[in-house]
Amino acid sequence: MKKYEVKYGDGKSIDWSSVQKLIIKESIIGEPLFPIEATAQLCWNEKAIYARMEAKEPEILARCMGDYAMPCEDSCLEMFFGPIYDDNKYFNFECNPNGATYLGIGHDRYDLERLHPDNIKELLDIKIDKSESQSKKSWRLSFSFPVEFIQKYFPEFKPESGYKFHANFYKCGDDLKPTHELMWNPITNGNTDFHQPEFFGEIELTD
Repeated sequence: MKKYEVKYGDGKSIDWSSVQKLIIKESIIGEPLFPIEATAQLCWNEKAIYARMEAKEPEILARCMGDYAMPCEDSCLEMFFGPIYDDNKYFNFECNPNGATYLGIGHDRYDLERLHPDNIKELLDIKIDKSESQSKKSWRLSFSFPVEFIQKYFPEFKPESGYKFHANFYKCGDDLKPTHELMWNPITNGNTDFHQPEFFGEIELTD
């Protein structure tokens, strides 16, 4: 199991260049035919868990729009995380370069419930960095999960140093040719399904 320590700070002002990157490179369906780079970074404070993810790929597909889209069919960055370490229930967050978002909660894909909070983009403070556009074949996504929102579904979640939870980070593109499915912590049972929390890595909040 891979492990990652999350730095304390404010995601709106933190120097992300000083934050360790999670490398999303483990392939679930064999090596990609073309080079794809994807990373994730996290920081935290008592108000939220902040995330920044970035992808560089030969082709960027961005068709899905709106609140009911399926961003995994496009170029997509994803974070699945279970706020309670010994509970396999998790949030499923997916986003494409248009900011089209999927947010779900469940124990696996079979009991996954899609959440429809009001103003989801504002709630999660979703931003796409358009300074690196499709012409450069890269894009960057930032978002945050407010502690109040997390505790609505997981009351035992505690934003404090030493607290541990589990998560995995993914880069996919179901309709890209060729397709690819990359992850941070590897899935090793031969099942090509991201929705396996038993293969999430360990995340620890630190000072």
